[in-house]
Amino acid sequence: MRRLIIGLTIFFLLLSTVYASEKVKVTDLYGREVEVPREAKRVIAIGPGALRLVVYLQALDKVVGVERAEKAWEVYTRPYRLANPQIAELPTIGVGGPDNPQPNVEEILRVKPDVIFATVRPEYAQSLQEKLNIPVLAINYGTLGNFRTKELFQSIRLMGKVLGKSERAEEVISYIENIVKDLNERTKDASKPSKVYVGGL
Repeated sequence: MRRLIIGLTIFFLLLSTVYASEKVKVTDLYGREVEVPREAKRVIAIGPGALRLVVYLQALDKVVGVERAEKAWEVYTRPYRLANPQIAELPTIGVGGPDNPQPNVEEILRVKPDVIFATVRPEYAQSLQEKLNIPVLAINYGTLGNFRTKELFQSIRLMGKVLGKSERAEEVISYIENIVKDLNERTKDASKPSKVYVGGL
């Protein structure tokens, strides 16, 4: 009986190892087909807003490095960082921010991510992937100012699939849709606002 239990334990351990190492193909927001682990365990997110989406998906525990901008900028511009102070303790993998998107290749290789999520152009994502030999998925926020959220929702679903957080992804999307619906309802009878320009602040 003991041998049977030991044998079954070894079998299921091997099975779980095979499952964890299995690869699947996904398509990023620019139509790039990328092979990734079935469920990524170690990830980084580069470019404006990328880490925010990982946090929304409750997958911060899988993040192995962050850009310096995530630590340096004021927390009031990043509520997710205020709610997760441990972000400041993660290894730095580049400068980051909209003016300095270049990641540090050596630092990325040091933290050994399975997958990289990036709010970058597809050609840059491809170049980075070839340089690192690590899957890079280009994501996109869409045009949020006009509540055109198609690309944002596609990004959330893609990230949810790769992170094993598909159910959470649908919860986040539903929440955003309800917020947009509520705002539209509240302002449907509002008169057209005056147009102003504010500069030099």
